[in-house]
Amino acid sequence: MLRNIKVACCAILVGGVVGCSTDVELNAPYDSKTIVFGLLEADADTQWVKINRTWLGEGNNLDYAAIRDSSEYQEGEFVGTINEIVNGGVVNSFTIQDTLLDNKDEDGIFFAPQHTAYYIATPSGLNDEADYSIELDFTNKDDVSSSTNMINTVPGAITFPPQGNPEFQMSWANVTGVANVVYFDPIFKWTSSANASRYEAALTVYIVENVWNDLAHTDLVSSTPRQLEWFLGSETATGQQGQTINMKVEGRGFYSFLNSRLTADPFVTREIGIWDEEEQFVRAFDFTLTIANDELATYLAINEPVTNIVQERPEYTNINNGLGLWASRSEEKAVGIGFTTGTMRALQQSDLTQGLNFCSPNPFDDELGCQ
Repeated sequence: MLRNIKVACCAILVGGVVGCSTDVELNAPYDSKTIVFGLLEADADTQWVKINRTWLGEGNNLDYAAIRDSSEYQEGEFVGTINEIVNGGVVNSFTIQDTLLDNKDEDGIFFAPQHTAYYIATPSGLNDEADYSIELDFTNKDDVSSSTNMINTVPGAITFPPQGNPEFQMSWANVTGVANVVYFDPIFKWTSSANASRYEAALTVYIVENVWNDLAHTDLVSSTPRQLEWFLGSETATGQQGQTINMKVEGRGFYSFLNSRLTADPFVTREIGIWDEEEQFVRAFDFTLTIANDELATYLAINEPVTNIVQERPEYTNINNGLGLWASRSEEKAVGIGFTTGTMRALQQSDLTQGLNFCSPNPFDDELGCQ
């Protein structure tokens, strides 16, 4: 919201009489700005982009936020294209289409749940070796444009945990002696892709929560699958392909994460992982790398929580004649990761997780299974 307060005061001497006039203009003339936010993904079959505008009205502008026309353009106000650029020349163009979605959060100050979204269909994906520009040709204002490169993803970039290994087991801890838990600190490893500037790593933990009607766990009330997302951290890259990146993760942190997300309850038992009947294997984790190119990495860095005494944030936009972000991202995964027997024993005996009643869904595990 743009607001300008202008006060003009003048003194006029006429026949020895002094006069003073004060004009207050709360909503001065302003330029409505176009806001563009789009993140391209080479593997996606649809590329989405949000296109909105700023506004300013008389009175309480929070009231205008609830009016759809305040921040959305009308049909016909612009024509949008996304261009594929190779060696400086346009080799392909996509006309941006609009559609109506109804998934907007109704708890905010803006109109909801319906909103206009813009997209292009890319059933074969995008060329990850090309640049892509967006151009909005307006009928009654300056045109808006931006350009970004794509991340050149490399299949098999994740080397630990290994991709494509159907029976790899993650080792977070082991138990020696009488309930003596020894934690291991695995080092996640991957090879950088071209144009990748930042990696955010996360681990999805699959569990099934069983609620029982009795402490003997014989009368089952409900069984609910859950996915817990553990953010492991972020790493920067030079944008060059082939750089080896290592991320050390504390084994005790895995058990501490489960302790922070789950509540001990004697009427609740938890299976960790899903039993793969065909492979005869428990699959408990997915490791995911979300990859950002330079524009997106800069945007994320600027908007990270402020931890120093300087609280002001610089504004960042790469939109010509507008505001927002036009960038690209990608994703790499190692899925269906198992766990070692020692990891399971530690879940049952660690001071952090022993009250959470974990067991293995492996029907052939007589010691640690959920039978």
